Order: sequence, then C-alpha cells, then structure tokens
Amino acid sequence: MIYHVAIVSAIRLTCETMRRRLGKIVPEHTLADLDLSPVDRQCIAAELEEVFGIELPEETVEGWEAVADIAACVEASVIPGFRGESDD
Repeated sequence: MIYHVAIVSAIRLTCETMRRRLGKIVPEHTLADLDLSPVDRQCIAAELEEVFGIELPEETVEGWEAVADIAACVEASVIPGFRGESDD
C-alpha cells in the first residue's frame, strides 16, 4: 500500500482534531477498532481528497470498513487501472 503513510496521517489528524490519541495504525484495523464515526470518515475523506487531488464519493466512504479499504480506494482513485478500475 503505497499511500499508507498519507492515509495514516489523515486518520491521525482527524483523531487529534477530535482530541483522541491512537497507537499504531495498521491496514488490518477496522474503523470500528479506531472508534471512527461517520463524521470522522468524512473528515478523513476530505483530507485525502485535498492531499491527492481526488474525489471520493460519499457511498464509497460509507463502505469503508478497514484502513486497508481506505488505502485501496485512494490507490484506485490515484492510479487509473489499479485493481480493475478504468479511467473512462
């Protein structure tokens, strides 16, 4: 997951804004493990959209269950053709 550092940074930024501290974040963590609310997910998505210059549809963000899902979503948005996505 080439974007893991940026994704972890976005999660940490969101949690720090909400005054929560996290330990190590790994791809296997579920968002429930990290106690992230739907609002937190939207904040993470907004940060990633800004950092990577991408658009993350709300239904996609709502479907995130784990840190790995966020990474796969960002990779698919940044790299056309990644994981079967097309750029048409």
